[in-house]
Amino acid sequence: MVILNNNETEQTLDLKHFVESLKGSTKGKDIISGKEFSLQNNLTIPAKTSMVIELK
Repeated sequence: MVILNNNETEQTLDLKHFVESLKGSTKGKDIISGKEFSLQNNLTIPAKTSMVIELK
């Protein structure tokens, strides 16, 4: 999954809109930074950031 935030402020992404794409994945790992996080609710994306997420 690839997420881009080109805004000047951080954005919150409601993951309910991506249930079909997530296919039951509950965790993700940003392969650029190595940071792991939950995919249960919302995801906050910092300003001017890209994320490539490996679904787990």
